Parts: sequence; structure tokens; C-alpha cells
Amino acid sequence: MGDQIKKCPNVYEAPDGGWGYFICIATILIFSLTSGFIGCFGMLYAEFIEKQEIGSAAVVLIMSTNAMSLAVAGFLTSPLLKVLKFRQLAFVASFVYNAGCVGLVFVNSIIPFFICMALLQGLGFGILFNLACTIINEYFVKRRFLAMGVVQASTAIITMIIPILLNFTLNFYGYSGTLMIVAALSMNIFVAVSLMQPVKWHMKMVKVPQEDEEGKILLLKDQKNESDGIPTIKIVDSEPLSSIVRENIMNEENIERAIKDKDSVLKKILKEMFDAYLLKSYLPSYACLGMIMAMFADFVTSVTLPQSLFASNWSKEDAAFGISMMTFGDLAARLSFIVFSKYIKIENKELHMIGIVIAIIPRIGLLLTKNVYAVLVLLCIMGTSRCFILTLVPLIVADAVPKEKFTAAMGMFMMTFGIASLTLGTAVGALRDVTGSYDTIFWISIIFLVFTITHGLLETYCVKRHKKKCQKK
Repeated sequence: MGDQIKKCPNVYEAPDGGWGYFICIATILIFSLTSGFIGCFGMLYAEFIEKQEIGSAAVVLIMSTNAMSLAVAGFLTSPLLKVLKFRQLAFVASFVYNAGCVGLVFVNSIIPFFICMALLQGLGFGILFNLACTIINEYFVKRRFLAMGVVQASTAIITMIIPILLNFTLNFYGYSGTLMIVAALSMNIFVAVSLMQPVKWHMKMVKVPQEDEEGKILLLKDQKNESDGIPTIKIVDSEPLSSIVRENIMNEENIERAIKDKDSVLKKILKEMFDAYLLKSYLPSYACLGMIMAMFADFVTSVTLPQSLFASNWSKEDAAFGISMMTFGDLAARLSFIVFSKYIKIENKELHMIGIVIAIIPRIGLLLTKNVYAVLVLLCIMGTSRCFILTLVPLIVADAVPKEKFTAAMGMFMMTFGIASLTLGTAVGALRDVTGSYDTIFWISIIFLVFTITHGLLETYCVKRHKKKCQKK
């Protein structure tokens, strides 16, 4: 027994803590300083929009282009990592985003405003969002749910504070002064990026039982992925391999390196963009298509909610309170995720499907009642379901694909959602205008949510059936 313990090799595992806590801080900074200010678009740029006499159509175009830029940038993140290292790309994205923030301080017409807001900020945020989700996924495995819960809850709290901060600065420093403060705060993204050290610098060393020589060889081969920044198991303390085995491995590595050198940079990027595995297996799955339908349902409801409340003869104060109730439900659910993370034994996908069921209930309720108190309760429940729909996305994607394909899968998810928002969002808006009722929006969102839950149940049934067939064979 003692001899077996001595022969156990040391392997590296994800830290699940340690420097990972600084990664959480970096991710909170990135999420808060980007989505927090973009979410206050109407409040922050109201004076500019009024002075330039920018119409509603132009405002919608700017926001749609921003969303599309974000989606394209997220999609291109994985191919760009074939050309640049992780931190290099993160610094480039930070520079692009901050260039947009600083540029907005000096713009005085719609075209440069469109370039800085819709293009530069969208592109920078898209890459930063994908990279932040990727590095959280690399640093946390066992505590991934807890880490993502802390990040999302902290971001939600800061996002609630940002409108109060903007209201104060707009009153005391005016429009230009507020933009300068926003640009200065956004510079902290560079601090966040500097904290994003490669996970291989902070891997934990543990002992794993060693069964045979073949196992050692397979683990040693996995070390090739280390240059790509993928956290893999690495043997550091094993018996020497025979010279023949070592020579075969070296020859194999040399052949692969020679083949890679022949591939042009453009070819590598195109191969990464149109990954056959992701297109065939991931794109149609619940982890992509299913969650996109749910997010689209949440998106169209959230965007039109203030207008639907105004159409029900709510005052601005009452509508603001209603939206606050929705935000409160979202925040309460995120905090609950942190508190009960140790006790939640349900898979992330199943938890997401529970959230879809919760999301359907208040939408049906809003179609049946216009009572103010009942609507406030339903909005709080809708906010709770929103937490399930948004918070679990990176976790479900991580469960659905191998680690090395996470960045590409996340990019594909963002790109597909961007296209869906731009095309289906326009169609839904047109249907609302034709019908003249905001109830149309709620019916459409319910239909998408029903499709999502049906997709998830069918996929679960097919997977279980396939496992049973494999077991019989």
C-alpha cells in the first residue's frame, strides 16, 4: 500500500479559489463598467439626443447596432485567440471599449456618436464578456456555480447603484462632466484585465492513483494543449518513459507542428469560426438554441415593459416602482443562488428549465389581471425567473462543450442571439404595431418559452433513450 502511494503522480487541477477570487473581482468590474452604463443609455445621453433632435428610429438603430457589434465580437473572440494571446486580446478589447468612452466626451454629431457608442463600445464589450466567461470557467470547476452566482449578484447590486450615481453627477457636473467620470471609471477595465493571469500559473497539485504505463502516456500527451492556455492534467512526478515511447511522442509532436505551421492565419481563423462540431452538435442543442429562445422571450418583454405599463394608465413613478420590483426579484434570486449553492444538487440545465416554467406563470398572469398589486407581485416573480434565464447561460454552455471549445461556443451563442434579436425583434415590434396591443408581446414571449421547455424535455428524453440503448449493447 505504501509503495502504491509513493508511485502516485502529482497532477494539476483548476484552483477553484486562490487567485480565482481575483478573477471574480475582475469579472465583476468588467460586467459592471460595461453593461451597467450601457443599460442607462436613455438617462445618460438624454441631453445629447434632445440637442441633436435624434428620433426614436435612430435611437433603436444605435442600440441594435451596438447589440450586433457585441454579438459579432463575441463570435470572433475564439478565432482571434489563435492570433493573439488571452491577455493581449483582453487589453486590445479594453482599449477599443475605452476609446469609445473617451470619444463620446468630444462628439457633437450623430455619426461620431454612432461610431463610438454602437461600434467601438459594442466590439470591446463583446470580446471582454466572452473572455471573462471563459476565464471564470477555467478557474472554477467544483465551485463554478457559486463563483458565477457571486459575480452575477455583485454585478446586479452595482448596476442598481449606477443610475443613482449618474443622476447625482448629471445634476452637479452636467452632461460633459458625467461623460468624463464614466470614461475615467471605465479605465478600471485595464486593472481588471491585468488581474486575469493564465490559469496554469495557479493550478493546484494533487496526487492521482497511477494504474499503468499507458495511462501515463495519455496524460503526458495532454500536455500539448498547455500552449493553447487550456487547463489540462499534467504529470510532474512520474517514472521515466522508455526512450522508444519518448521518441514516438516527439516525432508525433513534430509532425503536428509542421502541419500547423503550413496553415495560414486566415485558414486557422476560418476553421475556428465554422467549427463542424459546434455547428452540428452544439448549435441545435438546448445549450444554444433553447437558451436563445428563452433569452429572446425575456428580451422582448423587458424592452417593452415600460410602454406596456404606460398603456395600462400607470404613471411614470408607478412604472419605475414596477420595474424596481422586477429588479428586486432578480437580485433576490441571485443572492439565493449564492446562499443555497451548496445544497443545490440539480443540474444546471434542469434548473434553467425550472426557471422557464417560473417565467411562463407571471406572463400568463399579466394577461389575466390588471390589478396594480397583483401586477407588482407578478413582476417580482418575472424578475426571479430572469435570474434563472440569464445567470445560468455560461454554466450550461460549459457543461455542453469541451473546455477547449468553450470560447467558440460562447461566441456562437452570442452571435446567434444577436441575429435573433435584430431580425425577430423587428418582426415582433411590427406585429405589436399591427395589433395595437402590448398583450401581443406577452403571447409571443409565452410561445417562445413553451418552445424552450419542449425543446429541453425532448432533448433530455432522447439522451436518456440513447444511454439505455448503449447499455443494452
